[in-house]
Amino acid sequence: MRHRPLPASLSAALFATLTAGAHAAPSVTIPLTGVSITNGSTASKTSAPATINPALRYRSRTDGTVIGTPAFSLLGALFATPVPLSQALQTLTGTAPDLDNVLGNPAGSLPVGGQSQTLSGSAVVLGSTVTVTATLTVGIDAGGIASFALSGVTVTPTVVGGLKFVSGQVTLDAITCLADLNFDGLVDDADFSLFVADYDALLVASPQTGGDFNGDGQCDDADFSIFVVAYDALLCS
Repeated sequence: MRHRPLPASLSAALFATLTAGAHAAPSVTIPLTGVSITNGSTASKTSAPATINPALRYRSRTDGTVIGTPAFSLLGALFATPVPLSQALQTLTGTAPDLDNVLGNPAGSLPVGGQSQTLSGSAVVLGSTVTVTATLTVGIDAGGIASFALSGVTVTPTVVGGLKFVSGQVTLDAITCLADLNFDGLVDDADFSLFVADYDALLVASPQTGGDFNGDGQCDDADFSIFVVAYDALLCS
């Protein structure tokens, strides 16, 4: 019995879906080289053509090295040679920023709405008070392509200059072992300590993050039952 061929549009869509699934990976990176953090700047980057697998949650890590720009500015003089992004931000905001985040995805499917992190603070740098604010947003589209956006950037006074990535990336990992809260491949006492903190607080920042394993926005007895099973097994699978 002969089968009627698929319409060209449906055939193309099916091929695209199968191709995307075949090449999706548990981890992708978004390059940040050349991105500027200056007053009023915006930037957007993606992992294309690399795509990431659907998952209940993702770990987002931002790192790299930056220099001060322009060369004749205060930040250009302070960071004349590349320094780690975390070091530069600590100097400018007065605190060590946490550039690791967990992106919750209770549905376990794509797309995943963007999660934003705001960095802000001020510090006295070479006699001048510098104030920095920036919003970092990470998301995943329906095809599994991860995106990074930098917006709401203020660096004042503007005469101090800004920062520019010499190297760096956002790394997005699909998390399959939800109870491994410190991402070391084990579910042990270290994870229990992190879970207890969320359990005491009850509410989590957003569903499917921290100790909320069932995606209801709370860390409660239902999540404890899930954690105990993983804790007894020790190794993530």
